[in-house]
Amino acid sequence: MRFLVEAHRLPLRRSCACVGLSRSAWYAPPLDWTVRDAELIAALSEAVHERPSRGFWKCSDMLRRRRPDWNPKRIYRVYKAMKLNLRRPAKRRLPKRERVPLYVPRLPDSVWSRKLSRQADKAFLEPSAALALHSAGVIPPSASWGRSSL
Repeated sequence: MRFLVEAHRLPLRRSCACVGLSRSAWYAPPLDWTVRDAELIAALSEAVHERPSRGFWKCSDMLRRRRPDWNPKRIYRVYKAMKLNLRRPAKRRLPKRERVPLYVPRLPDSVWSRKLSRQADKAFLEPSAALALHSAGVIPPSASWGRSSL
């Protein structure tokens, strides 16, 4: 800009148009972002100092409650400039277990399961399970299982 104005004797308006710069940008030099966003930097560093594990969105929501005029784009720009957008370490996972096939009995009806239920705080066998255990000879026929008769 200064070269166009001084060496080529172009008016400032035409020099700004050639470069694609507004005249207000020529007259008002840009402020350093640390000076312009000093209050936001202080609030953001305080929030991160309290809890370093907070991510951007938690910090942003907290700061927006304090000052609604700080929009998320501005907060994110400062957050990145402060190099706070580091990736957090991933959650450690358990090592994979060795897969073992399920037990399959050789003959049908060689393994019995016992079905227990609760009724009025009294454990009893369901009739189908009781009959199966009785027919296999596991339980004696005279045993009482919580119901009047089987």
